[in-house]
Amino acid sequence: YKNTLITDDFRVVPMIVTIGNHEVRGGYYFRDDRRPDDPPYADTDQWKSTVAPYFFSLFASPGLPGYGVIDVSDYMSLILLDTDHVNPVEKQNDWLRRTLNERKHVPHIFPGYHVPAYPSVRDMNDDVQTRVRENWVPIFEASTVEVVFEAHDHAYKRTHPIRDGKVSSNGIVYIGDGAWGTAAREIGGRQSHDAWYLASAESRRHFILMTLHGTHRHFKAISSTGEVLDEFPRLMEPGD
Repeated sequence: YKNTLITDDFRVVPMIVTIGNHEVRGGYYFRDDRRPDDPPYADTDQWKSTVAPYFFSLFASPGLPGYGVIDVSDYMSLILLDTDHVNPVEKQNDWLRRTLNERKHVPHIFPGYHVPAYPSVRDMNDDVQTRVRENWVPIFEASTVEVVFEAHDHAYKRTHPIRDGKVSSNGIVYIGDGAWGTAAREIGGRQSHDAWYLASAESRRHFILMTLHGTHRHFKAISSTGEVLDEFPRLMEPGD
């Protein structure tokens, strides 16, 4: 990281992270397969630091309690959430609702978290995925959020715009699913349903480049070999 994410004028590209299952003993707060000497779940900073010591000692943000918001001037806010790792999803609802309401004036608001509401590989009806849809998605839809970043599934995905559980022209687009420093998984490989919500998906290692132009935004999914896998919205090429 320190050798490669450096700009030509020697600035370090910042890393802003959200907590995931690999940062926590047992993966999730409700699991009981942590180390025998780990204390039982408690909604305290001490418990969270015990079961995710490296995450909370290495990364200043989001920091304890494990979720938070970063405001970049007055033009962008990054909402960093915890999908049941050291904080129950529903415990963050009031904070999320209040935080989004306070930022109605911000042109670019991007929630980001680990377990996806609309997964590319796993089953959308799994426990955590379902709770994210039941708790956070209605809060997103009641706000000015237009794009959400998700992870966990180790593949690329972009959904259709979604509102009220169906494709809608004024819906929210969910982008993910976290496949850069890991092997990619088969699209739909663990699903028992029709992934009606997927607009674009590939079993490829990638990163997502987001560029902001005033109040507009543009996304490119770029593979580890430099190929553009997806573009949203697609820019017009000469001759189109």
